[in-house]
Amino acid sequence: MSELEIGDYVLVPASKRVLRYERIEMFYHRRPDVRAKFVVIETESGRKLSLTELHLIPSGNCEEMRQNLMDMTDIEEWMHKSRFAYKAQIGEFELKLLTGNCRIYSPMTIEGSIITDGILASCFSQIESHFAQKIVYDILVLIRRGFGFLMTALNDPIQHIPSFINSVHYISHSFVPFVKY
Repeated sequence: MSELEIGDYVLVPASKRVLRYERIEMFYHRRPDVRAKFVVIETESGRKLSLTELHLIPSGNCEEMRQNLMDMTDIEEWMHKSRFAYKAQIGEFELKLLTGNCRIYSPMTIEGSIITDGILASCFSQIESHFAQKIVYDILVLIRRGFGFLMTALNDPIQHIPSFINSVHYISHSFVPFVKY
């Protein structure tokens, strides 16, 4: 992840058993100096993915997910079922908790999802709703494409959490039940 740049292509799910490469539009997080708690998820096939405990990952019954993901028609449905990584249960994944790890990287694609080491993950974190964050991200991309020449701040290759998302996260403590912090 540390070697990725805006404009690079990463693998994302498409439909009907098709994976495709999609451009990285920006980084939700790119903070190599920040320490955070990480959850290491290991699948039955031995694939591992390390992500922050507030990163979203689709979860549910392994066998049902495996069947549905084989034809890729229900990818969006599984992405909407995403939960914080720390909430994943034994039987969905094998979990390990690591503390004090550095290097937070979260590349953003138009799909809002990414395949890393063969594991499907959401590009989003902080708010436990892939759907809500995808809508905000789609609006942000439309604004950027429509008014990009006026918004030079969005052309910075290192993008931190957009202030609107940060504000929604702050306000959500009072109104939204699925926010942890």
